[in-house]
Amino acid sequence: MNHPGDDLRPATVADALSMAVVMERASTHRKSRLVPNRSIDSDIDYLVERLGRPGAWCRVAIMNGEIVGFVAGNPLMRDGQHDSDTQDLGLIMVAPDWQGYGIGRKLLEWAAGYHGARKVKFLELWTQEDNTRARRLYESLGSTLTGETKMRQDESMVRYRLSL
Repeated sequence: MNHPGDDLRPATVADALSMAVVMERASTHRKSRLVPNRSIDSDIDYLVERLGRPGAWCRVAIMNGEIVGFVAGNPLMRDGQHDSDTQDLGLIMVAPDWQGYGIGRKLLEWAAGYHGARKVKFLELWTQEDNTRARRLYESLGSTLTGETKMRQDESMVRYRLSL
């Protein structure tokens, strides 16, 4: 068996089903319940749309031949314009059975390295205020709260920024 997170590769549209399964399992696990109004088909559609966005990027983590996590994003838009200094890290998901093995860290480190080498200055992301596990990970890598908050699907969200 390889080490968790050692196999990262670019995602393709053909990966959308496996990514949607990870997304559903991770979301259900975090909330300890099924997420209402969520379906694999709608998640697949969302992921295909997201992968097709201009400037989109995504890496999947492979363990034992299956996708166990992924990170995805695109250039950040501010006032309808691309912010060339900042990338929006829109999704980071790890299957519950693989959480705690460093896969999320590897995915975030890949995103930071990839964009830092391209002279991007910041990665920004939103996360649930009560998602303490994810918040600890972001903070351990140097991410700081921006002070921005919002509500999304009845959840309080906070915004993080990572300087590259």
